[in-house]
Amino acid sequence: MTTPRLVTPRLCLVPLDTRELAARMTSADFTLALDGLGLIRFGPDHPGELAALYPLLLAATPHPGQVLGTWTVIHLADREAVGSAGIKGQPDEDGAVEVGYGFIPSHRGQGLASEALRAVCGALLAGQVPLDRPVTSIAAETRGDNLASQHVLAACGFTHVGERQDDHDGPLLCWTLQG
Repeated sequence: MTTPRLVTPRLCLVPLDTRELAARMTSADFTLALDGLGLIRFGPDHPGELAALYPLLLAATPHPGQVLGTWTVIHLADREAVGSAGIKGQPDEDGAVEVGYGFIPSHRGQGLASEALRAVCGALLAGQVPLDRPVTSIAAETRGDNLASQHVLAACGFTHVGERQDDHDGPLLCWTLQG
């Protein structure tokens, strides 16, 4: 079983794979032909902060292969990669898994992050992603000054459950979605 492709009214979430990782390592602006979608543009803003992890992901992923539980978000009307979403590891012994997401600036504020996150959470809770154990809850964190991300989490049914201090990011708000 592989990470599934997820489709919403405006988006197609395709599993992040070694072809995209390798292409990004050699070019800041490229196109890839994706099955059923045609030629998709991956501009220089995509995938944002996640780009720093691409060399590690490429080294850790069998070739050809997919990065487990991680999707590239394609805006169907624009035929462009506009974001990323996925898990930050396997579920813990209680079935809790953490998710993260990010979108390029030109496609923020349009409800796309909420649309993508709903699809990801639905797939995780429905057992559609091949993980070590079933997902029973989903966690997310956001900085206190990131009001847009807080809105996305609330719109997707997450509940603010506390705060924690991170050495790199400072104070973070902790959120959870129960299955």
